[in-house]
Amino acid sequence: MFNKIPRKSYILMLLVFALSMMVFPFDVAMEFSAGPEETTLQVFPYFSLTPWGYGNWFPLLAGILTLAVVVMVFLPPRWKLDKAMVIVLGLSMVCTPLSWLLFNTFADGSVIILLFQAAALLFFLVPSKKPKAPQDNQTK
Repeated sequence: MFNKIPRKSYILMLLVFALSMMVFPFDVAMEFSAGPEETTLQVFPYFSLTPWGYGNWFPLLAGILTLAVVVMVFLPPRWKLDKAMVIVLGLSMVCTPLSWLLFNTFADGSVIILLFQAAALLFFLVPSKKPKAPQDNQTK
């Protein structure tokens, strides 16, 4: 059953799951100071402009790049965009840990998004098994 469904269907499904997680507001956690010793934690979706306004452009960039890969999945195969999709998805995956490291915006939802993206990237990188043509074993 696994071999009968096209690989791009699995890639599309995983990326749609990642994009749907990016829409929900529990992916980018930011701390704000309410006083000298009091901080509040607010969470935002990847597509929110609030982290962008505070200088953290990595979540929005990751969302846009993931959306670009979804669009590229629908383009005809004759364009041969597989390498471009791998590069764009890889850049999208790099944006999330950079956001964690540079802006301290770690949230559990972003780990799940990163896992969906990593699974889609594995579908791109692992070569598919092509059925072997039958060979004639005739000896004369």
